Amino acid sequence: MSCPLCRSNQTPKELFITKNAFTSSGKLDKNLTKNINNNGGGYCKGDNTITLVQCQDCGYVYNLTFDLKKISREYQSEGYFSRKIVSRAMSNVIKTIKDKCLKYIDKNSVCLEIAPGSGDMVNALINEVKFIYTVDPSLVSLEIENINNLKHIQGFFDCDILKSKLEYKIDFITFRHLLEHINTPLDFLQNVVNLLENNGIIYVEVPNFNELVKHNRFYEIFNDHCGYYQKNILINTLQSLGCEIVDEIFLFREQHVGLFFKKISEPQILNKLNFNFFDSNVSILFQKNITKLNEFLCNCNNIAIYGSGAHGNSIITFIDHPEKIKKCFDLDKRKQGMYLQNSSIIIQEPNIENLKDVEIIVIAAPLYEEEIINSLREKGYKGHIIATEKEVILK
Repeated sequence: MSCPLCRSNQTPKELFITKNAFTSSGKLDKNLTKNINNNGGGYCKGDNTITLVQCQDCGYVYNLTFDLKKISREYQSEGYFSRKIVSRAMSNVIKTIKDKCLKYIDKNSVCLEIAPGSGDMVNALINEVKFIYTVDPSLVSLEIENINNLKHIQGFFDCDILKSKLEYKIDFITFRHLLEHINTPLDFLQNVVNLLENNGIIYVEVPNFNELVKHNRFYEIFNDHCGYYQKNILINTLQSLGCEIVDEIFLFREQHVGLFFKKISEPQILNKLNFNFFDSNVSILFQKNITKLNEFLCNCNNIAIYGSGAHGNSIITFIDHPEKIKKCFDLDKRKQGMYLQNSSIIIQEPNIENLKDVEIIVIAAPLYEEEIINSLREKGYKGHIIATEKEVILK
């Protein structure tokens, strides 16, 4: 297999292998699973292997065993959830991104957002621009309607199909936390550039792989993400496609990186920026944190997870005795009453009643970890908390 980002045929370097991954960690179950050997790879387990490798030419990190057909079915299933604002930190981040975007768009701008999720950025920008197009295949998406300067196109991003449906030329394209889900990133980025007018702006936001590896957050390696990016690798790639970097933004203590590119009519030949190469130490340090987490949990019989998104569904696959996990907390009311995948772990509101008898809570929401811990303590929870953002540590 050639590199999906640069098409090099050089053998990539293996970094980390994990088994029992869910096809999509963004999916939840309506019904509980009691039988430990039922479904997927077992209780709290999936049946996918992730083989994380790095291209030795362009530096792109990707899942060598990614299966597009399997995950495409999950993304269009009823149990798949897009992200929704449920915290102050998330709201503040949307405002920060909006303010930065307004440097490059105005009342005459026509924007396209690919994979808008619940429509947080659309809501933020809709009154600041002439028109917004959105495209997304998810059944649970874009929770806004009856807006005159908005058109939603349900389906996967396809440059040719979109061109046939656009009434206006596009001068601003944004996609946040989409690129890591695309298994043909070079083709995708080329199509994005082709759709954009000259001097138009692209805003792309992805998880920052350098920050993830620095803190060894093993549970951020899940099957939904077929690729992982460093800032300079994205810059090198977009420069090769005729765009120049014009701005950047780091979010959530550098867990996410957002980059602004301008499409230029006369591409320049620029020197490639340096990036990090990784080796087997990634696997060694990931495994060290997995072991540490299980050591903290080994004598506990009433465990809770905080976070029912992809991180929550991912972290349970690494826990040795998941039958000891009794519940999962999440503020998103859409998810409450459902279950983490292949489990009887019910998702509940983190209130005083539901916190009773919980011995220990594992935080699987690194973006909001400090906010969550403070909230739990304010609610009167006095049990142990395992933080995981910077290191696996008892609080």
